[in-house]
Amino acid sequence: MHPTRIVTGRAIADFAREQKKVYATTINGQLQQHPTRMRQIPIGDLETSMNEGRFVFALGLEQTLLACAQIWPLPGDPSVIECGTWLSFTREPKGTGAMVLTEAAKLARALPETQMVIALVEEENDLAQTVLQNLGGELIGKRPSDYVLNSKGQPATMSVFNIMKLGVK
Repeated sequence: MHPTRIVTGRAIADFAREQKKVYATTINGQLQQHPTRMRQIPIGDLETSMNEGRFVFALGLEQTLLACAQIWPLPGDPSVIECGTWLSFTREPKGTGAMVLTEAAKLARALPETQMVIALVEEENDLAQTVLQNLGGELIGKRPSDYVLNSKGQPATMSVFNIMKLGVK
């Protein structure tokens, strides 16, 4: 199964309210499967982000959500936009997570205030780090996560990648 389409930003904001609620509920439900590892995001906050045009979706057959990414300004520095691929709901088709992250980087670059676009990956997640590097991401440092916890319940150490050039041809 391949995504039938990638939908970004304002196109998601224009979805019917009921459809956005379905997607927000799906994302929230996936996060709830990891209550001790992932910060739980309320459905209303997810819908607000969709309404603001800060999501990218990979939609499969019958508009099934395969993967999603979200962008937001870094607290304290709105010129830095963080991209998060919250969830890949399936391992197939291969590359779906990379596609939504690349589209999220494009969406973030389009904001007039953007000076840098970053993505954070758990320090131990070698596969995700390799994917980011293969896409052209540049490791620029490490910091504690605001969203992911380690096995001790503390903020996980994240590798920070500059992804400003993802999707630039």
